[in-house]
Amino acid sequence: MANDVASDVRLRLEAIRQALISGDILSLVEEEGQLRQALQAAVGQIAPAERAELRRLAHENEALLRATRQGIRSALRRMAEIRDARVAFGTYDSGGRRKVIPHRPPETDRSF
Repeated sequence: MANDVASDVRLRLEAIRQALISGDILSLVEEEGQLRQALQAAVGQIAPAERAELRRLAHENEALLRATRQGIRSALRRMAEIRDARVAFGTYDSGGRRKVIPHRPPETDRSF
């Protein structure tokens, strides 16, 4: 019985790992709920050696979650830069300081 409970937790952790690796962020909510249920069923039933292995898997998933969060933040920053480029142009001066140069509307209509 204890082995089945540990196997269920392991399967949930591996499913979360695969979701993170494949970028299937939406399935994480469902997988997290299933992991929570498996962990509640496992309380007091998992041997110390199995707990150590499950803890290792959880730590690996934690590192993947951090990397995923960092990637999402980078993508959001980049999207904001692209959005802001419609209004102003960002560049750096000779001292390495960021400067923003606003776009000016054309003063005259140059179409002939």
